[in-house]
This record gives sequence, C-alpha cells and structure tokens, in this order.
Amino acid sequence: MKIKTDSNLKLLEQKILPIIGQVCWQARLGYGGELCLEIGKKIPYDSPLLRNEYKGEWQFGSRGSLWRLDEYSINSDLEEEELSSKLKVVEGTKITKFAIQFEPSFPLLIIKFDDKHTISLLILPNSFDRDMSCWELFMPNRRIIEFYPDLTDEINPTLTWSDQPSDAVVEELVNS
Repeated sequence: MKIKTDSNLKLLEQKILPIIGQVCWQARLGYGGELCLEIGKKIPYDSPLLRNEYKGEWQFGSRGSLWRLDEYSINSDLEEEELSSKLKVVEGTKITKFAIQFEPSFPLLIIKFDDKHTISLLILPNSFDRDMSCWELFMPNRRIIEFYPDLTDEINPTLTWSDQPSDAVVEELVNS
C-alpha cells in the first residue's frame, strides 16, 4: 500500500503501535552495516543448531538504508566496531516513538528510545533497488511489514508497505 495520504499512514501506525513501550534488548550491525534490533520478549529459535540463541518478539532490520544514531552516522568515519559499540546505548531502553516522517524529498523513519536516543533511517532515491525492501519489521503475530521505496516520482519519493505472513513460502509471495 502506498503511503500517500494521512489515512494510509494511520493504518500503518495502528499496525505498529504495539511496539511503543517495548524494550530493545539487542542492537547490532548486520552484514554491510545494516541495523538490526531485537525488541520485546526473548524467544528461543526453533532450530537445534541455534539452541541458546534468542530472537526478539519484534525484529527490525534495515537493508542498505542510510541511518544515524544521535550524531553518529553509518557513513561517517567511525569504524564499524566503534559504531557498533555506540549502538549499545539503546539496549535496555524502551521504544517511545516509531514513526515515518516525510522530509522534503525523502521519507524518514524515526525510532526513539526512552526519549534520549534517536535512530533515523532514510532513503535516498538514487541509492536503492526498487525491488528490495529498505526496512523490515517482524511482528509477534507472525507477520512482517516491509517498507519499499516508491521512486516513480524521483523528486518526491515515498514509501509503499506490505503486511504479510512472515512464515509464508517465498514462492507464494512472489506469485501472489
């Protein structure tokens, strides 16, 4: 669904509202400096290979998006190890805001923690593959919301989002 009107945005906000007040217990960098957040209850993985490992009831991941934590930016001069250690300040804090804002010429996702720290994620039109989601949010009800750039208007890019079962077979998603 395209986020073109306030009602589109309100529908999305209603779906993700339960994340407000949840604790982020792990913040880390994934492959290529992608942001990964484990939020809410700790849930053990089903696989015997991952015993003693946990995932969040909510899981947030960025994919190739530019992001910053407070004044520290992923594309700054900080080494990945130093940036990763700075990211630890959000661990053990509650999410107080999870919202999309539209700045002039690009959409921005704002995640606030205890109203002290802010992670801002943005999409720049020329930096994205139209078929790859820029952010994904796995939810407790076995659903995933994926955010895609809509670059049909390169001057005023927007977002589209989808809400689907997180355990659906990839072929079903592609063919639906």
